[in-house]
Amino acid sequence: MKIHLLGDSLVQTRQAQTGKFYCGWGDMLSAFFDDDTEIFNYALGGRSSRSFLNEGRFYDNGRFTTEMSPYGMGPALPKIQKGDYVLIQFMSNDDDSIGCMYRVNKHVDLGKPDENGIYPTVVPTPSMLSSTANWHDGYEEQLQAEGKSPEEIATIVKTTKELMELCGDTYYAFDCGATFKGYLKYYVDACREKGANPILVVSGAKFPFTDGKLQPVKGYRGGRDEYNDFTYMEAVRQLGKELSVPVLDIFAAEKVLYEAIGPEKAQYMHNMSIETSGIQNIDATDQFGPGVDASDWLADYERRWEEKDFLAFDGSHKNHFGAFVDAAILAEQMYEKDILREHIRLSPSKFPGMPKILWENKESFTSLFKHVQLFA
Repeated sequence: MKIHLLGDSLVQTRQAQTGKFYCGWGDMLSAFFDDDTEIFNYALGGRSSRSFLNEGRFYDNGRFTTEMSPYGMGPALPKIQKGDYVLIQFMSNDDDSIGCMYRVNKHVDLGKPDENGIYPTVVPTPSMLSSTANWHDGYEEQLQAEGKSPEEIATIVKTTKELMELCGDTYYAFDCGATFKGYLKYYVDACREKGANPILVVSGAKFPFTDGKLQPVKGYRGGRDEYNDFTYMEAVRQLGKELSVPVLDIFAAEKVLYEAIGPEKAQYMHNMSIETSGIQNIDATDQFGPGVDASDWLADYERRWEEKDFLAFDGSHKNHFGAFVDAAILAEQMYEKDILREHIRLSPSKFPGMPKILWENKESFTSLFKHVQLFA
């Protein structure tokens, strides 16, 4: 059995990443599946449903090669076969509620909801493609209007230019007319044409909290509008119903968990930025990386929290344990929905360790699961 993972940094493995505490749930998912299940992770940080398509990471545009990150995988669609399962999680980089900085290469238009709060599903088509020669038109002026300094603008434009070179001569621009639900439908339709089984995933919880609750502020999966909270999340759920595609909802489970244990404890599910040098080249077959076993990462992580020996708290990305919980939630929901049930390990093959401060809240974690034995 083969499972393919499409997504962003919340899904990807830790290869070619700086720091030793960050972890995507794609790192941990194999712990909940038997040895007959192969997992192929094409996810990469900073990608949205639009940029993943534009860069040729899904279908082969002739420019994305196996020498490029992630890890010699190459485009995903040619490798997806009949009977395979495809987990699709985009959202973090699609959210366009935080300004225009990533409007060129990342953001995806959600579209205006109708009177029932339903977002439009407009699939990208070849007629919507634009020339990449014009991507920069008016971009610097938009950045300047949002208060970016000349130095910041130069860096943003340089990085964007490098990313746009992956797209070739044409690309789907932010304003091409396609919508977030439309891009997701593109992936679903393409997988179904191959005879594969697409599954949509709603990404997990992130900071900030307000009065002990996770609030739909701008930059948090779209914020809220007059109809829905966490608008991009709601769009995924809507599309699942419309297309009869299973939806695995990490956020729904983690919202209960995070608000039960509170923001001070929930921090220990997350990554921290530390001063590092160079890039780690971790072998793709190693779940936890060379020399980074459960005790190694955990002891250093807890020491750094205690001594405040880190540069910044990362409220978006998970650490090893947080990613493990994300993967456990996925396994639990797949088991409940009878998806690959015969291949799921209810007792995981690996456990990355849990920060000591969270052990007193063990029941809050175990209460999320009826079948998976998180601490087996």
